[in-house]
Amino acid sequence: MIDNRLTRILLIEDDVVDQMAFKRMVNKQNPDFTHVVAGSVQEARRALTDHEFDVVVSDFLLGDGTLFDILSEVVARGLPVIVTTVIGDESTAIQAIRDGADDYILKDPEHNYLKLLPITIEKAIANKMMVKALRESEEQFRNITSSANDGIILIDKNGAIVFWNPAAERMFGYTTTEVLGRDLHELLALPRDDDHHKGWFATFKGSLPSQITEKPLELTGLCRDGKSIPVEVTVSLFSLQEDNFATVIIRNISERKKVEHALQQAREAAETANRAKSQFLANMSHEIRTPMNGIIGMAELLLETSLDEQQREFACTIMDSSRALLTVINDILDLSRIEAGHMYIENISFELLPLLQSVIRIVSLEAEKKGLSFRCLVDPRLPPVLIGGPSRLRQILLNLLINAVKFTDQGHVTLQVMLESGLKPSLRFEVIDTGIGIHPEYQKHLFKPFTQVDSSTTRTYGGSGLGLVICKRLVEAMGGSIGVKSSPGEGSTFWFVVPLTTPSAEEDSSSEPEGGFIHTASDVESRTESFREHSVAENQGPLILLVEDDPVAQKVARFQLHRLGYSVHIAQNGREAVEAAFKNDYVLILMDCHMPVMDGFDATRAIREVETEQERHVPIIAMTARAMEGDRELCQAAGMDDYLSKPVELVRLKEMLQGWIPGN
Repeated sequence: MIDNRLTRILLIEDDVVDQMAFKRMVNKQNPDFTHVVAGSVQEARRALTDHEFDVVVSDFLLGDGTLFDILSEVVARGLPVIVTTVIGDESTAIQAIRDGADDYILKDPEHNYLKLLPITIEKAIANKMMVKALRESEEQFRNITSSANDGIILIDKNGAIVFWNPAAERMFGYTTTEVLGRDLHELLALPRDDDHHKGWFATFKGSLPSQITEKPLELTGLCRDGKSIPVEVTVSLFSLQEDNFATVIIRNISERKKVEHALQQAREAAETANRAKSQFLANMSHEIRTPMNGIIGMAELLLETSLDEQQREFACTIMDSSRALLTVINDILDLSRIEAGHMYIENISFELLPLLQSVIRIVSLEAEKKGLSFRCLVDPRLPPVLIGGPSRLRQILLNLLINAVKFTDQGHVTLQVMLESGLKPSLRFEVIDTGIGIHPEYQKHLFKPFTQVDSSTTRTYGGSGLGLVICKRLVEAMGGSIGVKSSPGEGSTFWFVVPLTTPSAEEDSSSEPEGGFIHTASDVESRTESFREHSVAENQGPLILLVEDDPVAQKVARFQLHRLGYSVHIAQNGREAVEAAFKNDYVLILMDCHMPVMDGFDATRAIREVETEQERHVPIIAMTARAMEGDRELCQAAGMDDYLSKPVELVRLKEMLQGWIPGN
């Protein structure tokens, strides 16, 4: 019975007795069978035309011919055929099987063969269905492999090719006939030291369990025309009738390699361009800051001499203009660094209150000059120690506060620092002024490069229009946000929020915060301390070695050091510095970083090497006009103790020397 229906049998038999015996067998033993009887070849042809059958049972000798006269037609229909023949005629039955019959049964006079017929029929039908399913599966496999873009190859346990799809033909240039039986190794350049390849191939040859799929290997394919192509090979092992086989899928990755190569070239070009940008910025910084160091340094020293009122006014104008120019230069260089992706944000522990106090000292003086009151309000809940970028935070605050003072003619400027609670605690800074205010239509352009409210603003207040852009980029780099609230004539509030990160409890040994304090301009000591009282005769104070190749920078530093009461020896380059370092008892070395013959980094390393043997240590302070991100770290890595960027003002130089010279 097939699929809950009767099994339909065509009986081709010319012997009436055998026909009747078959009918009795069906009626008594097999109610699931239904049959049609054909007594000749012609009747069999008509029956095949008029009916659908599941199996054919046929005698060999028929009234008008033999089974061979109709066998091919039956086989063509895909029907299983069982031959019944008399004893002694087995050779004929075997020939019939060769021509497409499925099985045979030997007749006997007592018709006992009919007892075997039902199971033989079921077996023949099952075998035919299995063969059909196998053929359909093979056809489906061939359709899939024929349409595949990847090469699909089957190999036996010895690595010999037993199947080769059209994509493999196109890829390697070999036809199926040319490769069948060949070793797969002949088509792939396998690295002999490739442990991964050896691993899967050993597994394959070792008759281990099936279904092992290896990761793709990138190998080289060897084509028929002698060319080689990059290929990706994936191998899956399977067992069939206790033999191991493997499916090898080979993908031509030439295009992918071209793309990867192009990407690599683009990456290298971008890195080269970035290095060129970095070098250009470093050179520009050096070339601009070096003369600015001379201008500001000399103007500052000039103001420390005896001048009449007009001369002092001229010198102050030079100093103010130089500082304004330096601010613009710094803004342009900072923005260039940001655009080039070279702006570095620290992530270190720092105390917030000292940072705020250093900002207040600067801003309160500027506010006092304009007759403005300045206040700083700090939330008492703020933790004393934070983790982040203190130098960039200081830069943002100074930029916003100096802007507030610049655009405020009367009233006050206030800095508020608050703790914002939420899923992610954060710090909120607000700079509030009573200045000219900003119209709403201009506010959306404030954080764009080279943008100010209108042209009259530039003429009245000056500036490059880059400060707020830099603030925005820095705040965003810290993971925060920035904005403004303002109305014309009612002042402005610039705010920014940055994530709050604190060190672990054991790292934070600071005291509790002194929240809620208020500073005004009168509370902060002036930075314009006079140095006249410290002036001493040259070559009578502690001896400092100045290593500098630029004549103007030498002159500025020498006068500054003399003004502060130090004696100075000058080395023109790093080699002279190494030679001089141990000939005199220097209390400190000021080291330029970039000089001919030997730069400051190599000179410092050489000095430190000798000092290690002598068990001594002279402070070495870098003094460079590059002022690029990462320069401080480079200096420290070379063995320098601290870092000054040019132009170096007298106050900063004094503070640095006081910090590093013992007993100063």
